[in-house]
Amino acid sequence: MIPILGARSLVYLEDNLACLEWELSEEQLERLDKVSTMEMGFPPLFLEGNRYIFGTTFDKVDNHRR
Repeated sequence: MIPILGARSLVYLEDNLACLEWELSEEQLERLDKVSTMEMGFPPLFLEGNRYIFGTTFDKVDNHRR
């Protein structure tokens, strides 16, 4: 993570920079990954592994333009 700092004084800057000394545990990171997982749905699932999307059937089309 990259903190966004907005400090008007040295005290605020030091307080903001203190976040760089703090880390999430592996368990916390795993929990965040779990709750933020999204099912992609359409179109990614449609496109994934679909061999017809990228022109592999061009030679099977009658009267195709060149």
